Amino acid sequence: MLEFLKIMQNTGLVILEYMCLYFPLILGSYCTISLMKIPDLSIEAAYVCGSITGVRMLILTNSLPLWISIILSFASCLAGGILVGLTSSLLTHKAKFPHLLSSILTTGIFHGINQFLLGTSNVSITSRRNLIGLFNFIRRYPELPTLFVAAIVIGIVGYLFLRTQLGISLSVYGNNPRFFDNYGISARFIFITGVMISNGLAGLAGFFDAQSSGFVDINMGSQKALFCITSIILGKTLVASKKPSSIWVPIVGSLSYFCIQQFLLKINFNLKYFTMVNSLIVATILIINHQQSRSKTNHLGV
Repeated sequence: MLEFLKIMQNTGLVILEYMCLYFPLILGSYCTISLMKIPDLSIEAAYVCGSITGVRMLILTNSLPLWISIILSFASCLAGGILVGLTSSLLTHKAKFPHLLSSILTTGIFHGINQFLLGTSNVSITSRRNLIGLFNFIRRYPELPTLFVAAIVIGIVGYLFLRTQLGISLSVYGNNPRFFDNYGISARFIFITGVMISNGLAGLAGFFDAQSSGFVDINMGSQKALFCITSIILGKTLVASKKPSSIWVPIVGSLSYFCIQQFLLKINFNLKYFTMVNSLIVATILIINHQQSRSKTNHLGV
């Protein structure tokens, strides 16, 4: 019995750590993919760019005082993600491309930029400061306390943001982009700002991932869009909220996602097939929802 409780405790801590690690990414994708209803696939490029710019700044500031390194590194990873979002949103509004095409083009552009910034396929940072391991009083999970505090702060800020006029405007944009034209409000500003915020959060999550794994890799953003879509669909399925936006959707979505992942791991399921499971989960839920609502699904199903 004690052994079972210990296993459950360790599993719970693993799930919590993964939730905190990827929460900025899921929250950011929730803002664009779900609330604004735009196919923002450039979050994968933002994830990688944020990790690279954050790591490069961490290396440059390794000999400086800790607080300076923290501020500059986190500012750099946010800036890297924001730059990706600015590029894709400007392609959409200036070049008049569909945003799906803008996202694909931006991903291609930043694949080259990211390789240039990285200089090689991957860079190890195990000998550098670990900014998410500052409060390592849990022996087996030294990064969990810092990640948990960061997730709480991001969650509170996200909750407050979704209640602001700009946060509400993201949901309004998703329902009717032309609504703002009737009131002299710039829909372009809301679109570009929303995409930049989303990609900035993706860049922050990328830096968290690089710090946790001890290296940054040019392909670390692979399949992150599917991961976000799966988490959001799970969250929206499980959270019955009448409000247009709810911070509980990304929270519950990420929790259910990693619970499923850990369950499959416990039954010795080969996780190299987990991407297939993600796709089947999304397809099943969308088929059921489509039959019940008899309406067309939104871009990317959410």
